[in-house]
Amino acid sequence: MLKNKKEHLKQLDHLLGTLEENGITLKFAKCSFTVQQINVFGHIVLKKGIQPDKKKVEAVVNAPKPKSAAEVRSFLGLVNYCSRYIPDYSSVTYPLRQLMKENKPFHWDKAQDESFQKLKEALSSAPVLIHYNLSYPTRLVVDASPWAFGAVLLQQHPDSPEYRPVAFGSRSLPETEMKYGHIEKEALAIVFGCEQFHLYLYGKRFELETDHHPLKLIFKPKLTDHGKPPPARIERCLLRLQEYDFDVIYRPGVQNLALSRLPTKTARSNMESCGDRFVHYLAEQNTPVTMSTEEIRESAKVDLEMKQIRESIINNQSCKLPKDYKLVGDELSITDDIVLRANRIVLPAELQPRAIALAHEDNAGITRCKQRICSKLWWPKMDKDIEDHIKTCHPCQVIGKPERPEPVCPTKLPDACWTLLAIDVCGPFPTREFVIVLTDYYSRWPEVKILKTVTSENILQWLDSVFATHGYPQEIKSDNTSYFTSQEFRATLKSWGVNLRTVTEYWPQASLIKCY
Repeated sequence: MLKNKKEHLKQLDHLLGTLEENGITLKFAKCSFTVQQINVFGHIVLKKGIQPDKKKVEAVVNAPKPKSAAEVRSFLGLVNYCSRYIPDYSSVTYPLRQLMKENKPFHWDKAQDESFQKLKEALSSAPVLIHYNLSYPTRLVVDASPWAFGAVLLQQHPDSPEYRPVAFGSRSLPETEMKYGHIEKEALAIVFGCEQFHLYLYGKRFELETDHHPLKLIFKPKLTDHGKPPPARIERCLLRLQEYDFDVIYRPGVQNLALSRLPTKTARSNMESCGDRFVHYLAEQNTPVTMSTEEIRESAKVDLEMKQIRESIINNQSCKLPKDYKLVGDELSITDDIVLRANRIVLPAELQPRAIALAHEDNAGITRCKQRICSKLWWPKMDKDIEDHIKTCHPCQVIGKPERPEPVCPTKLPDACWTLLAIDVCGPFPTREFVIVLTDYYSRWPEVKILKTVTSENILQWLDSVFATHGYPQEIKSDNTSYFTSQEFRATLKSWGVNLRTVTEYWPQASLIKCY
């Protein structure tokens, strides 16, 4: 910025000398020197900034009400030339743009009339855009609505604490991009803002303001590797923004200056079309060999859960996502009715059993099947579904190794003699006699008795004589034979103050289970 007239003339002399050295001539009649303002293509350039030409403003203010879609298009084309001076452009022009849709009758209503008048008032009081200065603090404010991107380039003058606008930018969304998830739209709005004002932002550190809080974590360099890969489109946005140096600032949408701006319809760049092709390519590459992308698409169309997910993503209503999808809501995206989680396809419920069966066709183990499916597909509780399928697979149960049983814990040694006893009956022997054995777990002292017949009464009579000699124990362990589990046997032991613990025969683990 030149400080005085002397410095201006010095710079002018240098400029004319350079032109002369390079053989470039100027037509004097078209030149203006030492003027306070100049008209450049309908924009008045002043010392304090840039403002629209009054003739352009008068043409808009005096314009009659359109009577057809063609006249609406002509009027908006005239307004769009000065739209860089009109904040909140989309919310004002949206009703008028509905009149330009094909196969829709032209109907001028109250909403269109209010939009028409607001445009005239906004342009007649358009703000002055300040001149860009490389040394001033710079901020880029971006926002995405369901139908457009908006961006505002701001700078803070040393004499003013507030940021003032340098330029406004916006782009409408084609039908394909309107189906993107809201987080993808917000990420693409950042890319649009940076590339729109590339000339001002390249090589300069600046603040980037958004009203979508998850992007603050995704686009912050130290937090980009946060364990969950972003959706494919956001991943491409991160790559396209690597050449810019910025700090992400979150500010609620109500305070966002770029909210809902919508210009005339503009063509998409080749880079953005390439992004769609990349996501579509991921969907095709991650389709299992035994399925087709078209098959998954048709299944997803009729799947009610997939339909609810698509509507929630498009309308930015994460609260309406199914319960199992809420934790991964920021990773979901859509391409041709197919839902993706990051780079993996979210498989509809109809195709999930088939995918598991195909992955387990060669009777691979649980880990191998999970690796095959997780590399391309995803759905909630996928791991559990795979495990349940393999555990019920008959061939795997036949040829598979049995699960190793838990090691048997030895019986804990009692604290004293004759506190824990074990009783059992052996026989009958060839002499048709039975041997009843009572053993102390602590000392291994045996007591043996030969019986002709084994009944609860005979055993109790013998135990009574043994206990008369050694005293009553605290507990006796036996199997579930009828003479040990009879009501008479249990009642007598209880009257003696002895607990009875029964265990399953030939099952040592049962020695740790108490059954009274």
